[in-house]
Amino acid sequence: MKKRIYLSIFALLCICSLRGQTLQEQAALTSVLLEEKNDSLYIELDIHVHGGSLHKDRSLTLIPELAVPDGANSYTFPHVLINGKRKGQLYRRRLSFRQREVVENPPFIRLDLYKQTDTTLLYRYAIPYAYWMDTAALRVH
Repeated sequence: MKKRIYLSIFALLCICSLRGQTLQEQAALTSVLLEEKNDSLYIELDIHVHGGSLHKDRSLTLIPELAVPDGANSYTFPHVLINGKRKGQLYRRRLSFRQREVVENPPFIRLDLYKQTDTTLLYRYAIPYAYWMDTAALRVH
C-alpha cells in the first residue's frame, strides 16, 4: 500500500521568539513530503535558511516531530542545528577537544552560516511505519 501526502508549507507552524526575531524570519519550510512505502515512513523537508538573519553568536535548533492529536504516540526525528558564524566556530572547537569522547545527541544536519546568502537544506529520514502514523501530524519546533 502506497500513500503519499503532499503538503506545502511556507512558514513554520510554531512561532518562537529569538532575540527579537520570529523563527519565520530565520528559517522556513518550503516543502514537506511524508510518504509510506515498503513498511517505512519517509520524511523529506526543504528548509530555507535566510542568510544573515541569525546573529553570529546564536544558534537555531529545529526538531521535527510526528505526533497524534491526543499525544498518545509520537516520534521525534533527529534535529537540525543552524549556527551563526561565531557559534559555529565554538561548536567546531568543542568537537575538536572531544575527539575521543562520544558526542551526545549530535545533529542530523549542521549548518554554520558564514555568508549573507540564503541556503536550502534537504532533510531526508526514514523510520519503520506504524498504524498510528495514519492520523499523525508533523510539526517542527
